[in-house]
Amino acid sequence: MLIMALNQTCVNVVVPDIRRDYGATQGQAGWVVTGYLIVVAVTIPLYGRVADLYSPRRTFAFGLFILAAGSLACALAPSLPLLVVGRLLQAAGASAIPALGFASVVRAMPPGRRGTAIGLLSSSLGVGAAVGPVLGGFVAGLAG
Repeated sequence: MLIMALNQTCVNVVVPDIRRDYGATQGQAGWVVTGYLIVVAVTIPLYGRVADLYSPRRTFAFGLFILAAGSLACALAPSLPLLVVGRLLQAAGASAIPALGFASVVRAMPPGRRGTAIGLLSSSLGVGAAVGPVLGGFVAGLAG
């Protein structure tokens, strides 16, 4: 959950750098963030259904694979459109984390301990959202 939140928020502070490096308008560069959020909103519910049809473990592994492929695409993107496609892939993969993370906790934990486990998962989203922009700014300042 922490990784998903970090991935979602660390890019926000570097949008001006992305805009400058790719020679994009503000609206074009905004798709790096907006596209990610749209795909996450659409695919989180789909992962639940796919996990019902196939195994949750395979579905989660597939999501992590797509997240890794999207991250690699972003790292190697020579143009803004390819960066946006990489971010869309990241989002499609990262959506497996909350969709299947909460469901896995419910299945694995006894009823009396589920609340604590779900609370820990939920709090990691807040930590990731708070640390993401700091980490993104640090990496951008360090690596350019």
